[in-house]
Amino acid sequence: MWKRPALLLFSVLLAVGFGALAWWLVQRPDNGLIVILSSLLSLVGALGVAVSMRGCNACVARLFGEV
Repeated sequence: MWKRPALLLFSVLLAVGFGALAWWLVQRPDNGLIVILSSLLSLVGALGVAVSMRGCNACVARLFGEV
């Protein structure tokens, strides 16, 4: 019952946080690797949002462990 909202909350924080970090760092020329890594982590957060909204209950339970 608590797993889907927790996954949504953490995924939104991950996606928005690392997306904002990538946007902020793209203006600086020496941070190419960090921009790529933060963009990838932002995409992982977006995938977590998609799984929390459209995924089956078994998929969400697998991410947090069976209870």
